Amino acid sequence: MIYEITREVETELKARGVPLPVVYGPERGDLTITFARIVIERDRDKGDAIGPGRGRTVNPQMVAIRSMGAVCRVYAQSTESGAGVHDHERMADQAVDRIHVALEKIVKLRTTLYHVTAAKLLSAQELAMRGLLQWPGVVYELRFSVDRGVFDTDWTGAAKPESVLGTGFEISSTTKATLDKAPDNTPPETACGA
Repeated sequence: MIYEITREVETELKARGVPLPVVYGPERGDLTITFARIVIERDRDKGDAIGPGRGRTVNPQMVAIRSMGAVCRVYAQSTESGAGVHDHERMADQAVDRIHVALEKIVKLRTTLYHVTAAKLLSAQELAMRGLLQWPGVVYELRFSVDRGVFDTDWTGAAKPESVLGTGFEISSTTKATLDKAPDNTPPETACGA
């Protein structure tokens, strides 16, 4: 699901003129400091969160919600001559704003929710831990999760077969109601129009 959302974010950002390519990660280590881009991948550090299902659908039954953890990193490097850190940060902020808009649109179309769990520029220490000390720009990291319904289906996604009452079955119901007097003290037959 995160891969598919990555492709949808890519399409949305291209339509909005964002000049950064969108890549599904994780990337190979030798690519990390070569070019500005947006990388989206599953959050292998924090993982997913699982909770009870929200909707009580009949068939298939939603038994849980799995909030799938994801990480989006924006590797921003301004191409302006003599660019300073503020120029790289401005580029990162513009990209992250467009990513938020794209995710809002995508999750609404998918009739689900997403939650931002952390958002920040990575510090020099965090860049060093990721082997990015030589990166000439900034890296903005956006951690989020996207809710995915867990349904009681078979491997192909098919719901359980519906049960149908056959011949020879009868369902009966009786409702008894009484009205001693109509509100205007007329006999019940007259009040009901009988």
